[in-house]
Formats: sequence, C-alpha cells, structure tokens
Amino acid sequence: MIHYIKRLDDRSLPLFEQYNIIDKESLETWVDYIIDLLGNKKDEDEADIQNALDFIIMATDDNNLEYLRRKFDKFGMTELEVRKFMSTMHLEIGAYYYSGLYFGQDYFKAEKHYLTAFDYSGTRASIIAASNLGYVYSYGRTGDKDYKKAYYYFSYAAALGDTNALYKLGDMFAYGNACKKDSYKAFDIYKMAEEKIKSKYEYSYADVHKRLGDCYFYGYGTEVNYLEALKHYQKAQYGGIIKLKNNDIFVSKLLDKVEEQISACLLKLKY
Repeated sequence: MIHYIKRLDDRSLPLFEQYNIIDKESLETWVDYIIDLLGNKKDEDEADIQNALDFIIMATDDNNLEYLRRKFDKFGMTELEVRKFMSTMHLEIGAYYYSGLYFGQDYFKAEKHYLTAFDYSGTRASIIAASNLGYVYSYGRTGDKDYKKAYYYFSYAAALGDTNALYKLGDMFAYGNACKKDSYKAFDIYKMAEEKIKSKYEYSYADVHKRLGDCYFYGYGTEVNYLEALKHYQKAQYGGIIKLKNNDIFVSKLLDKVEEQISACLLKLKY
C-alpha cells in the first residue's frame, strides 16, 4: 500500500506554479486528474500520487488561503467554482484520514475536513461531506455516538439526492435512532434508495440490497419473501465483491453476512 511521505525539501515555487496551473481550466484538469489517480491508485504511480497528495495538503492548509484567494481572483473564478474546488479538496483529504488510506487513520482530522467541505454549500462535495459526517456521528468515531447529529446530516444529504445518506436514514428508522422506530418507513426508504441507484458499480449498491434482502427475509416492513430476499442478497454479494476489489476496508463483514444469508435463503427455498 502506498503511504504519504511528507517532503523534506522546501519547494521554492508557490503552490499552483509547482504544478503548471496557469488558469482555471488547467486547475480543473489537474483536479480531475489527481482525483482519478488517487481513486485508482497503482504502485507504479507512486511518485505521481505523492505529488497529488502534496497538492491536496497544501490546498487545504489554512496558511495558504490568502494565496488561493489571489489566484482565484486572477483566474476569474466564480464563487461557485471556488466553493467546488475548496469543498472537493477538503472532502478528499477527509476521506483519506477517515479510511487510513495514504495517511494514518485520524477520525478527528477527517471530521474537521468534512465540516469544512460541508460549509462550502451548494456543491456535490458538500453533500457527500454531510453524508460522511453522518457516519462519523452515528458510529461515534470522535466520541460517543450522536444520533441527533447523524440524523441531521443524513437527512440533509438524503434530501439533496445522496444515496448513501438515504439508506443510512432508513437505518435510523429501522433501529429508532433519533426518531421513532418504524420498519415500514425504513423499508420504503430502502426502496427509494434502490430506485436512485443507476449502476451496480455505485458505492451504495451492496449496502442497499443487503438491507432489502434483510427486509424480505425477516419481514421487516414488508411480507416475508425468501425468493426476493435471495435476489437482493445476490446483488449485494456482487456489489460487495466490486467494493472489495476497489480496496474498501469496511466491506468484508457485509460479504460474510450476505454469504450466510444466501445459504439461509436456499435452505428456506429447499434448493
């Protein structure tokens, strides 16, 4: 696994000049490149990955804010373009601290960067940051579990179309966390999340189908239907394998449980 190594040399050129960023078009191209690079990391790209991580660290350093503002003005960037850039940078580094990818896992730093990304409202990254903050608080990553905060952030992101937040909001109703327990409402929300998923490669594909499988198997919010449960568990298994290939560190437990439930369905159906 590639881990970030802090540079010991003192670079003489300012941030954007180091990466030949001369206007907003080249900035947008560079950001698209590094996000794709870091999301599809390969050992042979280690030097490029180090450069990309350097850039994100410096772009999210409060000491560079004045420099960035001057550059944004010079490039003629709109307020929305600035918010998109800043929220994206903070979301990315927050995700790396949360997962432990590239940096040592640090939930407090992840929370800090997610909150900053969230503050740059009106961007896709701010919506994802809200969903990620829901995870931070629902799992108590930075202290005791805070379901009220989790409910707030999941509701916010779900209302703006985030599928991960939507199925996690379903979980809140399934378990009665910060709201009245309601298995029927949870099931309806899971179905809504399923309708929003456009591809089996989407991150939430496995999680949504695992929950729908449980609903049909145990009769949560709907009638027991082992055949429907089996279909959803098989989809969850397929999506989980894709996540595993993409180095998702949290998916192993889901895959183990889905495998058990597939066997249970086959036993019920007498296959």
